[in-house]
Amino acid sequence: MAKNLDRKKILDLMRIQLGKFGFDKLTLADIGHPLGVKNTALYHYFPGGKWELIEAMLNTEEENVIAKMRDAVAKENDPREKLRAMVLAILEHTRSLRELLDVPREMGERLGAIYSNHELSFNQRVIEMIAAVIAEGQEKKVFRPRDPLHLAQSLQFILHRLHLPLVYEGSHVSMEQRINEFLDLLFYGIVDKEYTRERHLS
Repeated sequence: MAKNLDRKKILDLMRIQLGKFGFDKLTLADIGHPLGVKNTALYHYFPGGKWELIEAMLNTEEENVIAKMRDAVAKENDPREKLRAMVLAILEHTRSLRELLDVPREMGERLGAIYSNHELSFNQRVIEMIAAVIAEGQEKKVFRPRDPLHLAQSLQFILHRLHLPLVYEGSHVSMEQRINEFLDLLFYGIVDKEYTRERHLS
């Protein structure tokens, strides 16, 4: 077994090799050879082989995007901008995984199951982060007083329906533009402010 070989080095190289070969064509030899080890060494760290590697990589990606979301939220003061930063981080995460795995929208059954399990864990963590931002916005009197967890679950439900069309259709620029439009509707509604003011005065 090669010296200094560990799970992180294997996963880091797997990410690089996935970008080169795509999930379907990638073999354990494509990972072991550059590391100077045989497949048996990889099985020592990942007994489940390629499938365990992909699951471990998805877990690592989840930790990375959660960290990016926390950093993005920490840079903003306005709760609305915090939500915007979180939404864009989530979509970039989805786009990155789609490009990395090089799979069609309708993924293979087994890969789809692994991704679904990953998504359940990821979505729960996102809901908790959104709820915290909403609660902060309520304290600052930016958002209306409603149950933050229920609002976060509703927002995540909408995002879940939006993220595949946004990621698979259109460029990064159009994705960001559509998210801005979505958040504008979320924050200010569809009714014109002048109409609301006139109705209030009449």
